[in-house]
Amino acid sequence: MLGMSLTPRLLQTQVRSATQTVFPAVEELLEETEYQKALGYVSARKNQDRYWSVIDFLFAELMGGKWKVACFRLYDGDGPVLKECRGVTPEKLAEWEKQICVALDVAWSDMDEERTRSWSDFRKRWRRRLAA
Repeated sequence: MLGMSLTPRLLQTQVRSATQTVFPAVEELLEETEYQKALGYVSARKNQDRYWSVIDFLFAELMGGKWKVACFRLYDGDGPVLKECRGVTPEKLAEWEKQICVALDVAWSDMDEERTRSWSDFRKRWRRRLAA
C-alpha cells in the first residue's frame, strides 16, 4: 500500500504592491462590498490576475502609459514602489487618489444603472466625470 504524507510548508515571500498604502481613501472605499462588486462589474473582461493588488490594477489601467510600465517593472524587481518614482509628489498622489475614487463612483453608477459592461466605455465616462 502506498502512503503519502503532506507536510505544510510556509513560503515566505515579500510581496510589495506598486501602490502600497498611498491611496488610503481608495482602500477604504474598497472595503465596501458594493464598490468591490461595481469594480468587478465594469472590469469583468479585464485580466486583473496580472496585478498584485486591486489598487495596482485600478491605478495602472486608469493612468496607463509609463505608470503601467512602472508597475510591471516593480513586479519584475526592476523598479521602485509608486511613491518612490521620479516626479511623484504628495500632491500628485492626492490627485490620483481623487481620480481613482471618482472611477469607483462611476463603476458603482454603471452597475446600478446596468450599463453595458465595457472597460472602454467605463473609462470614457470616468474621463468625462473628471473633466466636469
